[in-house]
Amino acid sequence: SSDLCFESLSCRQIFSFEERSPRADPGEMMLANFWGEPRFCEGINRKYIGITVGDINAFLFLFADNLSSLLAIVAEMVFIPNIVFNFKPGSVPIGIGAYASSTVQDYLDAYNKIVWGRVCPGIGFALVFGNVWYSWMACKLAKKEDRTDVCALPYGINTPAGFLTVFMVMLPILFDNNPASVEISPEDFATRSFWGACCANFIGGIIECLGMVFGQFFRKHIPRAALFGPVCGVGFVWLGFNPLIDVMREPIIGMIPLFMVFIAFFAKGGKGWYPQKVPVAFIIMLIGTILWWCGLARHDTEKRELNDPAKMSELLKTVADTYAFQNSMTPFLVLQGFQYMKSNAIAIQFPIALASFIETIENVEMAAICGDSYNVNEAMLADGLGTMVGAIFGSPLPTTVYIGHKRHKVAGAKMSYSLINGVVYFILFISGIIPVIFYAVDPVTIGCVLIAVGLMIVQLALESSASRHYPCLMIGIMFLVADMLYFDHFDATVRVATRSIGRMKGVMNMAPGGGIMCSLVVPAILCDLVDGRFFRSSIFCLIAAVLSFFGLMHGANYHQPGGMMIPAMGADESDYYTTDLGEAMVSLPTVATYESWQTDFLKSIDVGNIASYDWTYKVDDLGFDDPYRCPPWMQDATLKNSVGLPCPEPKKQHHVYNEGWRFALVYLIGAGFIAAHGFLAKFMGVEPIMDNGVADAQPKEAAPAEPASSEVTI
Repeated sequence: SSDLCFESLSCRQIFSFEERSPRADPGEMMLANFWGEPRFCEGINRKYIGITVGDINAFLFLFADNLSSLLAIVAEMVFIPNIVFNFKPGSVPIGIGAYASSTVQDYLDAYNKIVWGRVCPGIGFALVFGNVWYSWMACKLAKKEDRTDVCALPYGINTPAGFLTVFMVMLPILFDNNPASVEISPEDFATRSFWGACCANFIGGIIECLGMVFGQFFRKHIPRAALFGPVCGVGFVWLGFNPLIDVMREPIIGMIPLFMVFIAFFAKGGKGWYPQKVPVAFIIMLIGTILWWCGLARHDTEKRELNDPAKMSELLKTVADTYAFQNSMTPFLVLQGFQYMKSNAIAIQFPIALASFIETIENVEMAAICGDSYNVNEAMLADGLGTMVGAIFGSPLPTTVYIGHKRHKVAGAKMSYSLINGVVYFILFISGIIPVIFYAVDPVTIGCVLIAVGLMIVQLALESSASRHYPCLMIGIMFLVADMLYFDHFDATVRVATRSIGRMKGVMNMAPGGGIMCSLVVPAILCDLVDGRFFRSSIFCLIAAVLSFFGLMHGANYHQPGGMMIPAMGADESDYYTTDLGEAMVSLPTVATYESWQTDFLKSIDVGNIASYDWTYKVDDLGFDDPYRCPPWMQDATLKNSVGLPCPEPKKQHHVYNEGWRFALVYLIGAGFIAAHGFLAKFMGVEPIMDNGVADAQPKEAAPAEPASSEVTI
């Protein structure tokens, strides 16, 4: 073996000595202990380096996994300008001033050019950086443990955080630069959102790196089921349930690949019935794409041309002619975008970075369960630096340890699959081939691969958590279900479309921020209640109270302290609800005085102000009538509303409340209530369960002869 690290004395003293002298500098010892194992400058095992059949299979699986996530996120990124333009046709002029003749299509074309020509190359740099680093980490672990069966951690774009970035960072910047109200060129409209999002992502990378300080603490002091709550919820809802819906929309294309997924990835204890030499993930994608191009899809969607091969072919040719082998990357220039970030962009980025940080911890924990104990501090450093490098080169999307290590481990993969994945994606993204792949590959069967990954997460989370904590873990998953449910309470123009106002109000309080923080903290409270660890549960309640007060949990807050109302759309809408809740802000029972879309000019002519009203705790909802909704039972020949229909003019619903403060209050009360149970349990001599919910932490058949009160922690 050989040491590939530089020969810096301080580095070797701090990170590389296998045995340190008792006279070693205390500061160096402290830093070395903080960093953990394997050391940063660990050598590598030459016998470990090589490519196996498992590496090839794992690469194809990881490639398909990455591709499905990336295509889904980029699809939303391409889609969101339509929300700002209120879904007007492309030929409609939308600019003002010097750009009055610029149409919706002009702005969409400029924006799409940014996505495919600048965002994609930035993503390529982030992916190659992280995949190469994780390959190196695998080599170091193989040397440290003298093994040749170490499987590298998979790496990619953080899927849930990617969606949050698109809708909570990029979309608000687009709204701030709406060409209907701001004199702005198509190029500047696209660039400002791009630069601002990259700067926000750069800040998120810094926060991810700072997670090194807290990583081990969280692993030891959060119940395992709660720690798995966010990633398990994402795996079940967005990687499992959501793609399954697409399969059920197109069964002729999706059902056979779905059957193959379960035969290949869940049969025989996860090894599958197909030979390991067969790249099943690639074959699944190939089968679905052939069926798709044969015209077997029945339904189109609001985002893609999916059911007409002639139109699909025409669109693919246009994309290939426009974007293939084109690269307009502008590295480092994106750092000018700090001026375009919204005033609360850093506060929005914090929960996104925190979600990425938590996901890194969870996936490193999953790898340890499978036998590969990586240094969680180095993983967080790699994720943070990968995010920052990507941001500098043009990526607004954070990166993280990817999901699916168990599958790659079972396939016999080592380190080469990660290295190959990074290099291949770098070539595809930097060369402009990704937009061609986007429009050439069937999205339904890509979703089948996502289903496999998502359900593996759920399976491993259950296997790794104590069965008594399953109900708590299910509660965590429900917050992610609420995220999907709440999103679908709106039509394509972000008008409310629900049959159940009551149910909508409940999921509205569960879904903000993707439900990520709630899916971690609430199960932590419940797990400790199950185990009788009442005092720690009360501490989690206090944490929940603080997070709720500042909008990071249950952030259904429409009124900022200064009186600004946050609706999704502008003055022409009939209600104030928005899909984009979860902004970090102080949640107080305040009255709204003006709407967020109001400019100084509009304020001067009294447009955007909200009529004064009396604040009350109880709210009688007026419903969500739309001026275009005019059923027979509402029609009156003597009436004529603003759109010319014989129905009453709908009255806009003033939502005179924020919700976060109510949760903060009840969590504070709950902390005292739970602590009282702790004192009662102590008085009665009831011993809490101290294994932190680790499955089979102390199996009965192998239990050591220790006192019943001994503590096992992770």
